[in-house]
Amino acid sequence: MLGKHFFILFWLVLLTTGLMAQNYLWWSDDFNDDDSLASKNVGWFYVSEELGVKNVIVRQRNNELFIQQGSYELFPGLVIAIGIIQTNGTPAIFWDNPESTNALIIKNDYCDPNHVLSFKVRFVRWRNLGDDSSIFSIISRSPMSDPDSTQSFRFSNFMVEPAYSLTLWPISGEVVFGKYDIPLAGLLPGDPEYWTIFGRTTYKFELNKDYWIKYYLNEGDIRVKIWETGPQNEPANWLLTYTDPAPRVSGKFIGFGILGNPPTPGTEDQVFLDDIKVEGWREDVNVSKNKMTFHNTFQLEQNFPNPFNPVTDISFYLPQKALAKLMIYNLKGEQVHELVHAALAAGWHRLSWNGRNQFDQPVASGIYFYQLIANGNTLTRQMLLMR
Repeated sequence: MLGKHFFILFWLVLLTTGLMAQNYLWWSDDFNDDDSLASKNVGWFYVSEELGVKNVIVRQRNNELFIQQGSYELFPGLVIAIGIIQTNGTPAIFWDNPESTNALIIKNDYCDPNHVLSFKVRFVRWRNLGDDSSIFSIISRSPMSDPDSTQSFRFSNFMVEPAYSLTLWPISGEVVFGKYDIPLAGLLPGDPEYWTIFGRTTYKFELNKDYWIKYYLNEGDIRVKIWETGPQNEPANWLLTYTDPAPRVSGKFIGFGILGNPPTPGTEDQVFLDDIKVEGWREDVNVSKNKMTFHNTFQLEQNFPNPFNPVTDISFYLPQKALAKLMIYNLKGEQVHELVHAALAAGWHRLSWNGRNQFDQPVASGIYFYQLIANGNTLTRQMLLMR
C-alpha cells in the first residue's frame, strides 16, 4: 500500500512540476533604473503623441511603470481612449534610428509563443461609465507586423493582428480571456461575434491596491491566476483554464493596454505595472496538457554561474553535426566576442567566456546576450556580468 501511495505521489509531483515550474527567464523588467522612458533595459515601445495620441503618458515612476490613457482618432469622428505598450523583450529601442531598431527587433527575439507572463498591477484611477467602462487588456502571442511607410519601427498592431488576450473590467470586476482573428476585434473585447471566448468570471478589484496576475500559454493550454497577497502567496488553483482545440502558436509580442471611451483631460484612466516576468521552458522539455516529454533537439542552456564575475560556462546541444556559431552581444546589439565558429560533432558542448571582448579587453558590467546558430536554428539568451 505504501508503495502504491508513493508511486501516485511521485507522479503528482512530476505533473505539477511540469505544469508550474519554469526553467528560465526569457526577460523581465522591474523598472528599477534611471531609464524614465523604459526603453533601454527591455525596450518597451508605445503609442504616443508623435503617433497622434493625445494626453497619453508612459513613464517609469518610483520603480514602477505608469500608464495613462489618451485619446486617438482612428477614423474621422471615431475617437477612442488608448494607452498601449508592448515588447518582445528586445532591449535598447532607438527612437531616432528606425533601421537600427527594426534590425534589433528582428534579430533579438527574447520571447517565445509558449510562455508564462506574470506581473503586478495597480489601478489608481478608473472611470465608472457603466457598461462602457474602460478595460485593461493583456495581449499575448501577437505576431510582428511588417514595416511600411507609415511605421517608424516594427510592432504588433493589436487592432489588426490576431492575438490571445486577457481582459479586465476593473469597475465591474469581469475577467474574460480568449482570442480574436478579425481586424479591429481588439477594440471590441469579449464580443462573441468577433472573439472566441475561452472563459469568463469575476474578481473584485479595488483602486490603489496591488494585484498579481499569471497568464500561462503553452500550445493550446491557456490559464489565468489573479491574487492580492504578494507573489509568495500565489494560489495553487487557476482562476480560468481552457484548452484551445486549434491553438495559434506563432507571435512573440506582449502588450498591455487601456481601451475605452475618450476621457476629458484630468479623468484619464491610470495604471501602474511592476515586476513583469516572461518565463519559458528548456527547449528539450515540452510541457503540454500536464505531461512532460523529452526530445533530443537543438538546445542552449542558461549560462552558469549567472550573474558571474569574471568567467561563466555556456552549454549547448547539437542533435547532429553542424557548423555552429556562438556569439556574445551587448545591449546595443553589437558583437562583443565570437566564442566558436566551427564544425562541431553532435552532442553536448561547453564553452567558457571570461568577460572580455575580441581584443581581450575586459568589458563593463551589464546585461549581455549569447546567441547560438547552427543548421538554420537560432537560440538567444541573456546573462549578467557583475564586476
